[in-house]
Amino acid sequence: MLKIGITGGIGSGKTTVCKIFESLGIPVYYADDRAKWLMENDPKLVAGLKNMFGENVFDAGGKLNRTLIAQSVFSRPSRRIRRRCRMVCQTKKPTIRAQRSRAFGRKWKL
Repeated sequence: MLKIGITGGIGSGKTTVCKIFESLGIPVYYADDRAKWLMENDPKLVAGLKNMFGENVFDAGGKLNRTLIAQSVFSRPSRRIRRRCRMVCQTKKPTIRAQRSRAFGRKWKL
């Protein structure tokens, strides 16, 4: 199966292109949406985020406090910013890759 990654800046038409693909019957995997969902619903990711940022990283309803994460990551000196960003990404990547592989029926890497 041919896999195409759609990238671009804000307002560049990524969503429009994906909607056109979907209208043609081409499956589209929205990685950003799935990653956001996984960060609130995958037990390993939830535990990892709580370990990194504390219990209050989720509200009483289980909604991720993205503002807290952004403040924690971007209010630090630059070296810590990179370290925190890497920690968040390393926590998410294995789960997201596994989900993407299931969506497309086999393993593949970026």
